[in-house]
Amino acid sequence: MERWWNDFKLIWLAKRAQPETLEELEESVKESIEYFNTQRAYASKNGLTTEKFRIQTV
Repeated sequence: MERWWNDFKLIWLAKRAQPETLEELEESVKESIEYFNTQRAYASKNGLTTEKFRIQTV
């Protein structure tokens, strides 16, 4: 979880405009969860996304 928050702050929020409303922040968090789970590959997971890594380990 700490890794996700670090990536969220340093990768996701740093490259986007600061949300002006709670709704914008909620949407940004939802988009980031989708991105980090299904699109971003991690070296610690042998270059797989989190989703693909979970499927492979099952």
